[in-house]
Amino acid sequence: MKFLKWLQIALLSGAVCSAQRDIPLEQATVLDLQAAFSAGTLSSEKLIELSLARIAAYDKQGPTLNAVIKLNPGALALARELDRERAVSGPRSLLHGIPIVLKDNFDTYDLPTTGGSPVFNEIPPEHDAFVVARLREAGAIILAKVNMSGFMGTRQGVGDSMAGGQTLNPYNLAHHPGGSSGGTAVAVAAWFATGGLGTETGVSIRDPSSNNAVVGIAATEGLISRTGVLPLSFVHDRAGPMARTVTDAAAMLTVVSGIDPTDLYTLESAGHIPAGGYTGYLDDTALQGARIGVLVDLFSTGSAHAEGLAIIDRALEDLSKEGAYLIRPLTLGVDLRSILRWSRSTSLETKFALDAYFRARGPNSPVKSLAEYIEAGKYYPESKANLERAMAIESLDRLPSFASLMTNRRILRDMVEELMERYQLDAIVYPMKTFPAARIPDGPGGEMRPPSADNPFSSITGLPAIVVPAGFDSNGLPVALEFLGKRFSEPTLIGLAYAYEQKTKHRRIPPTTPALAGEIIRIP
Repeated sequence: MKFLKWLQIALLSGAVCSAQRDIPLEQATVLDLQAAFSAGTLSSEKLIELSLARIAAYDKQGPTLNAVIKLNPGALALARELDRERAVSGPRSLLHGIPIVLKDNFDTYDLPTTGGSPVFNEIPPEHDAFVVARLREAGAIILAKVNMSGFMGTRQGVGDSMAGGQTLNPYNLAHHPGGSSGGTAVAVAAWFATGGLGTETGVSIRDPSSNNAVVGIAATEGLISRTGVLPLSFVHDRAGPMARTVTDAAAMLTVVSGIDPTDLYTLESAGHIPAGGYTGYLDDTALQGARIGVLVDLFSTGSAHAEGLAIIDRALEDLSKEGAYLIRPLTLGVDLRSILRWSRSTSLETKFALDAYFRARGPNSPVKSLAEYIEAGKYYPESKANLERAMAIESLDRLPSFASLMTNRRILRDMVEELMERYQLDAIVYPMKTFPAARIPDGPGGEMRPPSADNPFSSITGLPAIVVPAGFDSNGLPVALEFLGKRFSEPTLIGLAYAYEQKTKHRRIPPTTPALAGEIIRIP
């Protein structure tokens, strides 16, 4: 098995290293890094040293991005061990020796999991989250836990927590990084690590990915386990990879997807995961002849959206230039924004999801229930109303509204898939949002964003979506295009997103985190 994995890596790497190249670290994909490892021009130990140097230069100094909550003190020692293993038996996977960061709501047995709250600062959970265990088994190096929007509410709007403070957007330090996986997006955008994991209940993978010009995959509901992840919802919560390239995101998705007996949602993925993983679908010709619907229901209006809409219009032109057949205007024929507002059950489920998580965290958990968390008092005052509303729900069984929300959600998903069948679509596209990251306000309360600033379409339907950088506005802030497909159509979406990425190359270096000395990867 290990030989077959190594053969796959060698074949993939061979496609990118037919001649000697010097690649800037921020442009190097996992394929490039594995090729350099194999050639002996780079080691995992050196790669971790480069990542730690960037964190030292830019996280608490320089632009003070403030993305990292806790570094893994054993990362360098593990890198040396993985280098020795590679020399003896080859790599375990494309993530062997690769640094990964985790949003600080993924359980790790060796590092605290704060969820943005100081109540959890010192006591690690007893076990890794299911996906974290898979990353470790694949040879990935958990480099750090990174900041997230405060659990159940924030003081400054988005991207801050009591455990980590305010994280800044590396493209414009006056603006927030997005929530709630803002720390992951910033750490990846600033090259602190090759990739990271985020989570979303609404838009929390896709929003910070859009704000920081990284690729985010919100996978089909049930493709990735949520076991060991601090939850808000049984229904809407999803975990997913965030990376600078579609290549790296696909490599991460290959590792973290799969059936988890303790998360029954993942049984839905049986028979839908490609045997060879997702990197085999990286096809720069995938747009040629693709049928893509442009869902006008999710295009915003108003002057606040004008720049973002212009960027998305150019993205649609690029899709056409690369051979895609655009079906537009495409509409579900309903008031989609209103339906989205009435299809979210998060506030009803939170108490029950959290109580189950706290019990599973083990006897050393500082709190055993949401009631105990509230009593501990270590949260922003702005969170209190949300917490009290959650506590007031006595039983989901006695809430007709919960059943109605589930019905709305299922009907909407079926409508989307029927629309795609009717027009024989490979994907639907629309803006993730057309209002870039808002400014960080000077005082509490956050900055008011215009209506329709965010788009929970994917999370409410449970359908897979990938966001890819589409350009920058006049303030240097990124805007993203979103591809959405039918359930378990990740291979198709990865191909389309990769082709768009390769043909447009919109991502650029954050101006606040330039290259440091020695960040050139040589591939003979």
